[in-house]
This record gives sequence, structure tokens and C-alpha cells, in this order.
Amino acid sequence: MDNEFKEGVASFAKFVHQVKTLTFDLDAARAGATIAMKNGRTAEFIAFCEKAIFPLVVLTGPNNEIQVYRADGTTPDGDEYHLVMLQPVETRYVNLFADGRAEVRGSGEHFATEEEAKTHARDWIESGGTPMLAVAAPIEVAARPA
Repeated sequence: MDNEFKEGVASFAKFVHQVKTLTFDLDAARAGATIAMKNGRTAEFIAFCEKAIFPLVVLTGPNNEIQVYRADGTTPDGDEYHLVMLQPVETRYVNLFADGRAEVRGSGEHFATEEEAKTHARDWIESGGTPMLAVAAPIEVAARPA
């Protein structure tokens, strides 16, 4: 079983399998969370000036251009240029079983691979554990660097 968080740049890159886009969050962007444009171009929070019509100042790629946005991360230039939050995610696998009250419960363990989850379920049942309702159910979890 592999429930330990991977640390370090190289292992973090290995740990993250995909990136999910979320609705733009000004407070998170100010705090340093990763942002981008919907079209996939990079973006970096630079400043916020409440008095401005377009109060959000952002450095965008690939040419390091300064762009301004509304506080909600939108721009009149079109939907593809709106800002989004980027959240690294990883797919993990869990096994679910029914408890004595017919409620679905998870084992509290998650596995890095589908095969690990299946092996755990097989070992559990062979040792007298209750049969699983779902084996190796994929879940998406947020990955956060140390």
C-alpha cells in the first residue's frame, strides 16, 4: 500500500497525473495559488487595485504580457481568456464495503494503483472480511506539494 505523500519536485511531478480547473478565486490567487487562462496559457498574479475598473493585474504567457481583469477573473476579451484556478489532482483507488447497518463504508485506505486495491480486497475477503460492494473505485484527490 502506498498512502504516503510524495515530497520534492521530481516526485511531486510523478505524483500528479492531471490538473483540474476550478472557478477563479481572487483570495486564493492573492495567496499564491496557481492560476491560468481557460485557453491553457500561463498566468501569474501581480497586483490588485480595488479602485480600478479592471482591478486585477496579471502577467500572462507565453510572451509575459501584462493584462488586466475584473475581480472575478473575467475579461471582455472573451471566455477563453478568463482566469481559472489550477488544482493538481491524482486518481487513487478505494474499496467500499457494507457495514452491519447496510450503510456503505470505505476502509479509510486508498491505493496508488487499481491492482493494489484489488489485492487488498482479495486479502481482506480471504481472511474472513465482509465482501466488498465496490473494489478499486477510482477517486480524484487534490495533490498538494509539501
